[in-house]
Amino acid sequence: SAFVAFLCFVARPIVNWIVQHTQNEEDVKEHHVCGVLLGALVASVVTESIGAHVTFGAFTYGLMMPHCALTTVVTKRLEDFNTMVLMPPFFALIGLTIKLQSMFTSPKDWTMVLILFLLYLGKIGFIGLAASRYNLPKNEGILLGVLMSSKGILDIMLVTWSTGKK
Repeated sequence: SAFVAFLCFVARPIVNWIVQHTQNEEDVKEHHVCGVLLGALVASVVTESIGAHVTFGAFTYGLMMPHCALTTVVTKRLEDFNTMVLMPPFFALIGLTIKLQSMFTSPKDWTMVLILFLLYLGKIGFIGLAASRYNLPKNEGILLGVLMSSKGILDIMLVTWSTGKK
């Protein structure tokens, strides 16, 4: 809460001042990009030191950033690096740390799997129905439901972090 207040009342005005001086993508210089990345790094270190996950800091810092030319440039410059360099080892590491033999050992675990399966099935079915309402073919509606039911990287990170905190 103090961290979020710091972001809102101290970091946000600084970022807004920078944004005022970088109205166009051509105005954004290397030191502006480095400042944004340094802010995300500092936010990550702070949240890790207070006991929250390191990604919470960077995620919250990213939420605080306004949509402007500066964030567009930072996104463009980091997109290839993130998708080609950082994501493959991350997913490989996640895959190597999961121990399937220890996951479903009690009846409660299987109950959870059944409930999640039924929830996903319902979500896929209702999205398929909504898609058919808009005259999409049945298979495209089901594919849309599957796509919308897939989990994102933040979910994977939170599950990994919560299972590793024991």
